[in-house]
Amino acid sequence: MPLLEVKNLCKQFGGLTAVDNVDFRVYTDQIKAIIGPNGAGKTTVFNMLTGVDKPTSGKIVFEGIDISGKKPHVITGLGISRTFQNTQIFKNMSVVENVMVGRHIRTKNGMLKCMIGLRSARIEDSESMDKACSLLKLVGMEKKANKSADDLPVGERHLLEIARALATEPKLLLLDEPAAGLNNEETGKLAEVIYKIRGGGVTVLLVEHDMSLVMDISDEVVVLNFGEKIAEGPPLLIQQDGQVIQAYLGQAVEHA
Repeated sequence: MPLLEVKNLCKQFGGLTAVDNVDFRVYTDQIKAIIGPNGAGKTTVFNMLTGVDKPTSGKIVFEGIDISGKKPHVITGLGISRTFQNTQIFKNMSVVENVMVGRHIRTKNGMLKCMIGLRSARIEDSESMDKACSLLKLVGMEKKANKSADDLPVGERHLLEIARALATEPKLLLLDEPAAGLNNEETGKLAEVIYKIRGGGVTVLLVEHDMSLVMDISDEVVVLNFGEKIAEGPPLLIQQDGQVIQAYLGQAVEHA
């Protein structure tokens, strides 16, 4: 059984069809990518998978449960987390505090218990701190834990957002253009982090424009164009698909 199954997914905004009858599956331990030109519907698919947008029609099934149109916090609780194309961090918090925010969905003590300093709340807070620090180590940012998140460069903001998403303990992690604004060295480090995430038992689905990254790390690739799926398969086949080349790549991608 697939971890995630998207069936005939459609999304209309007024008279505009942003996603049209898209279907694909993601299996446990895969790294799968969704690619396509700007306006192809990639982020809209992510928004539907995470409850930001409600599908017009079609189904999204996660671990056998129909999650179509469920609220974002419900979907996160079931085990799907995401990052955003434009990083969304809390600038007035430290790096480690940003990651700890992601723990709230897995904690039991509310704000009142934390404010009055109940022992259970203190223990839970300490556990959240330990978890956040381990995730920062995973993404190579443990030395920046106490720095202001607002002082981070673009590449490290992406890594911080990944760490915060992982703090929700997802089974499926959605990365929306994680390599945006990164140089080659930073992109290489990002690839290593994604492999570590998969090695830790988290399945990865990413939207990305960096074709070298996509072709290097993905097990399978889904290609969208004008909201429709035009191809799906292993990277080597996608690189040679004439419809893909015409619609998006422009030319076959050299695979390093």
